Amino acid sequence: MEFHAPGRPEDLPPFDALWVRSAALAALEAGGSENQHRYADAVVHHNDGGGNEWRLARIEGGRGVLVGADHECDDYMDVEGYDPYAGPEWLPWTWFTALENDREQGFAYWWDGAAWDRIDYPELIDNDGLNLLLPHVSTAEKAVEKVLNFLDLRTFTDAWDEGSPLIHRVLDLAENGTGTEEEWREALDAALTFAARQDSQYVRRRRDEFNVAPALAVARATGLVKDSKAETKPAENGRPEGWVPSLDRPEPNTPGAHSEANEWSLRGPREVPSDAVRGRCVLRLCSAVLDWGDTTRHDTAPDGTADRVGWHETVRRDT
Repeated sequence: MEFHAPGRPEDLPPFDALWVRSAALAALEAGGSENQHRYADAVVHHNDGGGNEWRLARIEGGRGVLVGADHECDDYMDVEGYDPYAGPEWLPWTWFTALENDREQGFAYWWDGAAWDRIDYPELIDNDGLNLLLPHVSTAEKAVEKVLNFLDLRTFTDAWDEGSPLIHRVLDLAENGTGTEEEWREALDAALTFAARQDSQYVRRRRDEFNVAPALAVARATGLVKDSKAETKPAENGRPEGWVPSLDRPEPNTPGAHSEANEWSLRGPREVPSDAVRGRCVLRLCSAVLDWGDTTRHDTAPDGTADRVGWHETVRRDT
């Protein structure tokens, strides 16, 4: 599957295909096989620990939303009025508020039950980061490689040949959607037992800490197990009056900051930062320091590719 720069809706696989692969990775992570995917509250969250992340949310009615940001593709987010959320009324505005109060999102794609869509980008956007963030879940094969790379395995080795069919079995069950709970338990147990045996710098748990139970719980919650129902976020009924992305919100203690039009947009799990740009500047500074370190250490990510953002320093950080 080809990804364009900037991303296009047709670059993405159908929502259900993207969901089951992402959810299968999150299930393996929950059981102990770390791969940078976590599940909670109808959302799979991928965070590479270096300022690049995406979230895939399942919305009631067979719909979904993909949002994210890549620190190498965020300059356009400074443009006044940039609004990736100018979409249908059913979008999850309450959830968007929580995300924007934490960090500006660089892109938003939505699935209406039949096709992906996004806003029409202005010409100044040459890349939204989709081609950097999503390739590893574009196919089942690449998802399997993601897991094996995090076990510090290399292709054409006995360990890779042993582990590949075990991880493939998990992905196959996810994509087929017909696996019983017992089949899932057996597949997860085999995959996690294999993962626990690997001598990898990226395996942070002891062997006895790998556990099928939380992995199976994620598989159930995401609808992977036969006869289970995936959790969803509620569809909403229109963009709240005055709602704008956090970069365009008036700062507290400035004229209009607490007007009726802006009251809703300021709600969320924490206050909007007093300087919305400051957080991004800190992120860039941290990334620059890590990139400088890479020039002296020449580290690589576990898939053997050149590290973009100090992977060796950040991948093991709790997210």
